[in-house]
Amino acid sequence: GEFSGKTMTNTAVTGVAIESGSITLKEQNQTVKASCMIDTSSTPATLNVCVRGGTTLLLLKLAYRLDGDNLTLCTVLMPDAEAPDSFETKEGDGRMLLTLRRTKMED
Repeated sequence: GEFSGKTMTNTAVTGVAIESGSITLKEQNQTVKASCMIDTSSTPATLNVCVRGGTTLLLLKLAYRLDGDNLTLCTVLMPDAEAPDSFETKEGDGRMLLTLRRTKMED
């Protein structure tokens, strides 16, 4: 993955499952479940994820691309940011880019 134009050598996300209005993120030490909405009418397609952080609901807007078994996600890690319009990061832009490969997710 990349963050603000630099390669991330160790990402916390080890798996993602998206199904019927929900997303599950597996990280090294925890599993996070959230509601989500997919919008395929925009270009690029977007995935809006609503995550509870304590008593606050956070909306994270991601651009996504599915190419065979590869899922590419790009987001701006700032409150109220719109989904990115491209799949790239540049120094200081606050964007995170991840490419995940489909595998069977363990329970």
